[in-house]
Amino acid sequence: MVDGNVYRVLARHEGISTPIDSSPGAKEFALTAHQRLDKSRPALYNQAIMDLGAIICKPASPMCAQCPVADTCAALATGQVDSLPVKQQRPKTSERFLTFVCVTSPAGLYLMQKRGVGDIYRGLYQFPMWESDTPLSAPEVEKRLPPGRVTLIKSGVRHRLTHRLLHIDFYECLLDSPTCPIGGRWMTAAEVESCALPRPMEQVWAKLQSRNFATSKEMANFARADIKRKTQT
Repeated sequence: MVDGNVYRVLARHEGISTPIDSSPGAKEFALTAHQRLDKSRPALYNQAIMDLGAIICKPASPMCAQCPVADTCAALATGQVDSLPVKQQRPKTSERFLTFVCVTSPAGLYLMQKRGVGDIYRGLYQFPMWESDTPLSAPEVEKRLPPGRVTLIKSGVRHRLTHRLLHIDFYECLLDSPTCPIGGRWMTAAEVESCALPRPMEQVWAKLQSRNFATSKEMANFARADIKRKTQT
């Protein structure tokens, strides 16, 4: 591994402009360090170049006039001492707020939408979703939905992408009627299970199915108890 001081000395002395925090840069600096290594006294050489970077070839206000290799320094000759070494410009992380709603018909079907090309989660199926700069309140969510019973399933889910931090809320809407103006495709639970879903939605879907299974089991137990009671009377 190349020390930070060594990166700086090599970048300036050799005039290397490849970013030190990139994969090509790591390979180039490792190769250069190996080529410049004094094979007869490797430990002494390594300590000397680290000391040179720490004491003389400093990040700010380097002491070029006192540098023992100033005569062969490419950065000093080309006026690039202050601009080397180079680091990648990392894009800022943006924050977005997503609101997913599991819309369920009276027949127990689920409304699903497929993400288009160029979107996050492209090609995956999802519940109807709204993306916003600030979180949507429960009343705002209800206004965007047809009549039905709306409940919050889970809020404050954080999902980090490369340059985005997503804050996600999940709601459920049990429709009063089978008509729904929101576009999408109605699916059975089995069909949803066969779809590729965004990772944050997979956990919520599993939670919904677990709850539905528990409810179905409870109803079945109630029905059996009711039948048993009637046969005993």
